[in-house]
Amino acid sequence: MRVAILGAGGFIGYAFVREALRRGMTPVACWGSPGSLVLLARHQMELRPVENLDLSDVDVVVNCAHPFTVRGNRSLEAQTRTLRDNLLASGRPLIHLSTISVYEPFTAGRRPGEDLACSPPASDQYAQSKLRLDRELQQRAGERTLILRPTIVYGPFGRYWTDAFLAAFRAGDVSVPDAGGRVQPVLVDDLARLMADACEHFRPGLYNVGGPEELEWRALFRFWSEVAGGGRFHETGPRPPTRPQRFSELRELARILLDAPPLRRLARPLVQRLPDSLRARFRRALGRPDRPLLVPIAPLPGEAPQVPALPPDLRGLAESGYFSQDRLVDLSRLRADFPDLHPTPLEETRARLGDYCSFRFTDALPT
Repeated sequence: MRVAILGAGGFIGYAFVREALRRGMTPVACWGSPGSLVLLARHQMELRPVENLDLSDVDVVVNCAHPFTVRGNRSLEAQTRTLRDNLLASGRPLIHLSTISVYEPFTAGRRPGEDLACSPPASDQYAQSKLRLDRELQQRAGERTLILRPTIVYGPFGRYWTDAFLAAFRAGDVSVPDAGGRVQPVLVDDLARLMADACEHFRPGLYNVGGPEELEWRALFRFWSEVAGGGRFHETGPRPPTRPQRFSELRELARILLDAPPLRRLARPLVQRLPDSLRARFRRALGRPDRPLLVPIAPLPGEAPQVPALPPDLRGLAESGYFSQDRLVDLSRLRADFPDLHPTPLEETRARLGDYCSFRFTDALPT
């Protein structure tokens, strides 16, 4: 079976490449960035650039790609159109990897199924463009399209849900305001196996994809702390509910104005000169959660303790209250139609992720 893979050099795409090779498939890796060739060149497979892409000689197309930013002189919209045109022109069964995150925010207390309708913020260009692509593929190639919407995907070389946590705990203790929300993390290898199963036994449709457990974020934080072997996890607890105030509308207006990028750029030099206590009071007046902190394990000899920032990927989420909310989806359709898929519990990945952490973040050599 010849399988074309767009985004083959990415986190999930490369995991699928390895699974496809293990099963004896013939991958055709379609690349848009030369950086992805570093991984792909390690294997015997055809490498095909996405410019003027012809996919008429493959059996299945797997898309793990989606542009994040402007590349060269091409806008996000232009890159997305090229991707869409390549997928539609193939005429082949298509497995398209989306994500449940662009369908947020969910209705409070609801566990959405595959019929979830959504309207991501207009300011989130990535979510907007990804959602448009999902809908166009459903409308114009629905009879030959399988769309998979995973929850958070973790595993070796996962930037957001693996490396960011390990890097934070390697540097010191991590503290966030509230981590009581629940998630269904899925191991990247399990997602790759599902995609390979779908190649071998294709059926069109739409599926939410999640792991076998519903874990609180605080449990996930503690897991990464133990795997990293560095700092510890601290939770400051949810902020007490505030009583309605007379000027709540004015405060909301101030929040909107202060979040405007031009004003943030102008105000940043001045705000950074203010004492931490004054900045904290100002944030509380606007109803903002406390900033998460990263506390060093110990200062170097002769140096005063420093408080480095959390990695940007985690800091923004913690400040928004992301970890306090449930992000659970209905997986009944996935379990009914893919009964042979047995996702890996988090605890069973501990040894492997520990070895990865040592390789990724230290210079320790195996003995």
